[in-house]
Amino acid sequence: LGCAAVLPYVMEAYQGPCQRQFAELAVLTGVAQEGDNERMKSEKFIKSLFDLNERVGIPSRLHQFPRTGIQE
Repeated sequence: LGCAAVLPYVMEAYQGPCQRQFAELAVLTGVAQEGDNERMKSEKFIKSLFDLNERVGIPSRLHQFPRTGIQE
């Protein structure tokens, strides 16, 4: 759960050096078109991960995580 929550943020941070790879993933997953430029493809792929997390109920902020199992 934690990995899924932080993955889009990490990908945003690495968008510059990994833009080509993210763009390829965008086309392969159908979230971008061949005609989009590389940056646009990369941004669409990262946005699709944020959207997916929201659709399946993965928290986007630490305070939203359940406290069950967290020892203080």
